[in-house]
Amino acid sequence: MVKWLDTDEPVKKEDIEHVEKEFGIRFPKDYAEYAIQNHGGVPDPNSFDFEGRKGAVFERLLSYDETQPHYI
Repeated sequence: MVKWLDTDEPVKKEDIEHVEKEFGIRFPKDYAEYAIQNHGGVPDPNSFDFEGRKGAVFERLLSYDETQPHYI
């Protein structure tokens, strides 16, 4: 199970919709719901094995808060 550390304050659905509009995309609903609570977070553990690759590193989710340095 992944724990999320150092997450930004939760954002509103409207913040994610703003980014979708800016990029001209739609995020999957389950991702958007997850990102509301965990955006900007660092996963623990931060390395994963998948598709034959061992130890792939995932640094953090990008933030939906425009004031954060890791804003999407």
